[in-house]
Amino acid sequence: FVQKVGADGGEPEAVWEPGGYHTVAGWGWDGSSLIVSRHHSNVNNDLYQLDLRSGEARPLTPHEGDARFSAAKVTPDGESIYLATDLDGDFVRLARLDLSTLDLTYLTPDDRDVESVELSRDGRYLVASRNVEGYSDVLLFNGRGRRMPDPVLPEGIAVGFAFSPDSKRLAFTLTAPKRNPDVWVMDLPDGQPRRLTRSSTAGIPLRRFRRPGLVRYPTFDGREVPALFYELENGADDTPVVVNVHGGPESQSRPAFAPVTQYLLHRGYAVFFPNVRGSTGYGKSYTHLDDVRLRMDSVKDLAHAAYWLRERGHGRVAVMGGSYGGFM
Repeated sequence: FVQKVGADGGEPEAVWEPGGYHTVAGWGWDGSSLIVSRHHSNVNNDLYQLDLRSGEARPLTPHEGDARFSAAKVTPDGESIYLATDLDGDFVRLARLDLSTLDLTYLTPDDRDVESVELSRDGRYLVASRNVEGYSDVLLFNGRGRRMPDPVLPEGIAVGFAFSPDSKRLAFTLTAPKRNPDVWVMDLPDGQPRRLTRSSTAGIPLRRFRRPGLVRYPTFDGREVPALFYELENGADDTPVVVNVHGGPESQSRPAFAPVTQYLLHRGYAVFFPNVRGSTGYGKSYTHLDDVRLRMDSVKDLAHAAYWLRERGHGRVAVMGGSYGGFM
């Protein structure tokens, strides 16, 4: 259920008690409403506009089948919402939802997942990041949804976007295989990103860290499975390999800073991260390839990772994983 409490404290007041699993997706700009997400599964949810005074919840995203709706940002005029959804396509796209008609206008193509959306307080700028083989591709728009020159960020994964109150600067957290997470900031619309924090690497020079290669290997039904492959500097074919399987299953192994991975590399092990069928980041169709009775097909993908590594000369292979990765 949803409760509200004043900024000065006091007792929480129940506003909406619908039952089920709900999360807050965004605030209305005048503070009188919330955008609430009702979750049906990991890949299916609905958005509601909840009036905090009356407790009435208006459905915003009626649909059939599975569809995801996230990152709801209400425009200052209260007339529309910027959000990310895979309703009418295979990938999660940036869209504008008209609150009077509930019509969607798509702002990005159906080829990569949009994973972060942020709107400046005055509605001047809109930023979105797309997942491109695990790395972030950051896009900049004006408040009307028109594309502007994209910011040039260092290669990595950018999250936690936040605009300054005057909309002149954009802050975010950036991580990469050779960068542990740090806060960065850039002047808008075309300033150079600069790092504000210096996270410790425990005295290890950055040049000692390794970045992965993006590979695809064949599996039992002719598909190609995407994976990250951290290899040793000498690239020896007989290197022992640790295969690390992500949890979820609706998740993705991405090129973030991974201390355990770097430790294994320095101890002489290559590390392989397969994104078997059922993983996110490669489209809705790929995510559903392991549903229900197809679950063991993802295990076959994992077996074919071992076959592929063996064919490359890696005769010693171990596997690890947590949660769903433990099942795998």
